[in-house]
Amino acid sequence: MGIKSKILFHQSSGMYERDLSSKIKSLVIPKRIFLKSSNDFDDTHIHNEGDRWVFYFSGSRRYVKFNLDEMSNAILKYFCFKYASTMFPTFLPVLSHQWAKSLSYCREKGGFALIILRKYIEGDILDARAFYSILFGLKILCCEEFPGFTLEDYEDLEFIPRPNAFNWEIYQDIDNILEPLEKSMITKGLFEIATGLARGKTYDIKELKHTAVLALSYATGARPVQLAKLSVRDLRIDTCDTHTGLIRYSILLPYVKQRRLTTERLLLAIPPEIGALIKHYVDKAQLLSHDRMFEMGVSAPAFVSQSISQAILNFSPPEYQTAVGRGEAAPPSITSTDLRHNVGHSLAMQGASAEEIAHILGHSSLVVAKHYIRATPALALIRAKALGSNPVWQNMVAMMLTGKLVPSKEWEGRRVVGMVGDRLHYEIGGCARTDDECPFCEVRCCYGCLYYRPFLDGHHQGVLNSVSKEVDELIAVSDSVGNALNPLISVHETTQIEIKSVIARCHLHNVRGCGK
Repeated sequence: MGIKSKILFHQSSGMYERDLSSKIKSLVIPKRIFLKSSNDFDDTHIHNEGDRWVFYFSGSRRYVKFNLDEMSNAILKYFCFKYASTMFPTFLPVLSHQWAKSLSYCREKGGFALIILRKYIEGDILDARAFYSILFGLKILCCEEFPGFTLEDYEDLEFIPRPNAFNWEIYQDIDNILEPLEKSMITKGLFEIATGLARGKTYDIKELKHTAVLALSYATGARPVQLAKLSVRDLRIDTCDTHTGLIRYSILLPYVKQRRLTTERLLLAIPPEIGALIKHYVDKAQLLSHDRMFEMGVSAPAFVSQSISQAILNFSPPEYQTAVGRGEAAPPSITSTDLRHNVGHSLAMQGASAEEIAHILGHSSLVVAKHYIRATPALALIRAKALGSNPVWQNMVAMMLTGKLVPSKEWEGRRVVGMVGDRLHYEIGGCARTDDECPFCEVRCCYGCLYYRPFLDGHHQGVLNSVSKEVDELIAVSDSVGNALNPLISVHETTQIEIKSVIARCHLHNVRGCGK
């Protein structure tokens, strides 16, 4: 061992506990890291060679340096790999720099541990960018249960006080609340599978199982331990209309983490599409009434996390799926805790009381529910402001959720045509579906669809004008009846964001007339 290697080993040997050291040594970081948000003229990969990464992205050459001890460099590179796969890579140098500072703090305070890192970010020494950079890595450590970090710790991260931030650059890291476009991707994916099943399409039993776990987690916010305790008989059919074929479902969820026993089960209505999906999974798996709904092996949290990640990956763009399969990109990092927090924040946004939120999430106290109610308005305002003023982010999201741009004269497949409000919209794009008919509303749902091919010279601004008019009318009607928190407003606003994203992409291609 050389002098430099001995020094590096000595520097890291007292920093990490033995089990944590073993975990860090086992981390696999690919030689080529896929950038799913890359656009024209951007590098599509980062080459992981040596202690410096260099890549060209969004008009500038970026440099990420790793000049710490061997162990610290390994954990730092892993965070950067995860960030590059799931976030906007522009901020990779910031992430690396801030974590290098936090590691120095850990060395001074006695080692790499959750209690020390929490003390570091809970102080008043960090600005918003630094805070969310450290929080990103902490979530990975907890989500993947590195020694000394657990999924329960992940839940607790939600309640660390956030710094005041008015800079739109940091909004994308604000919290583990799902962005509207992420929720749109999940709901469209679930609806498409449910529609496919209704039309007789067959799916692999493993895919159905992963999708069912995601669906229940997304709709109810259930913890992994609650899903592990579900039996087949906990899926209830409440009503069945023989004339329309409409079936209403509910699920009996067991309470967990209760300080005192209140009720054994929580009865929650679930969307008919999700109910039908779960029923189909049960039938195909040939499960009996008293059987477990999901066999999860030795660890329910690990199984649920893997199922959610796989299901969301199945809903993601093909290029990203391929990169994950090659090991060049990290799989989706949305967890059951993220979905649970999303349910809490969504309920708060709809005006639910603390008691109602606590009841649905299975809390014996109102502390957590009140947190959602306090946090939601401020976060919603920051997000809305940011999404409206950051075309770069919009462009990136559109790149991930829609297909490539094509000139209208070169498209030979089926063209998208449909009504929005009182206007017929055409010459806006093509549909690349090769299977049966689309289950979604044409035009309105196309802008966030993987099969949509927007025309470079398409009349996208006309569609945006029609949707914006609907939003204005919906807000006016909602206000007139005292329902300012109408959830349809959020749905329509998400559609607006998707259309604006496509327009931004077209403008970047300098297409004359785009947006007119």
